[in-house]
Amino acid sequence: MSRGKSFLSGPVIVIVGFILITGRTLRQGTSLHLGKGSDEYRIEVTTVELSEHSMKKLGLREGDKVRIKSAHGSIKAICRRSNLPSEVAFMSCGYRANLLIGSDTEGTGMPSSKGIMVEITRETEEEDEV
Repeated sequence: MSRGKSFLSGPVIVIVGFILITGRTLRQGTSLHLGKGSDEYRIEVTTVELSEHSMKKLGLREGDKVRIKSAHGSIKAICRRSNLPSEVAFMSCGYRANLLIGSDTEGTGMPSSKGIMVEITRETEEEDEV
């Protein structure tokens, strides 16, 4: 390999560690009254919020699709800019977030939904809808 030439071929995919926080949002609450099958509710629970800095670091724009992986599972989501600290991600509670947080309750009756370590990458395949 000669100096100055990259040994990589194709696009470089950046993997960044994030702390996932899940919770309820006002949008989620208002769309819940339309039903969990409504487009408004589905969009809210399949969206991950990231800081502007984190989105730039990953080369993302609002509305881009991402893959989120934890020790418990992997999902696709749509990203939205939010006023969050760097390397913190937020998702509304719902079926997608549940796949990331796992089921161990540690005897409390409720799995931990805060502080879950995840990796977020830009989704390049357009096969499945989010």
